[in-house]
Amino acid sequence: MSFSQAVSGLNAAAANLDTIGNNISNSATYGF
Repeated sequence: MSFSQAVSGLNAAAANLDTIGNNISNSATYGF
């Protein structure tokens, strides 16, 4: 049980970093 919680936490953190990276790369584009 705790292992799956750790994995889902890592997945959530990775998705959050991915979103931040997309925001940074898109912030210089028109219409963002």
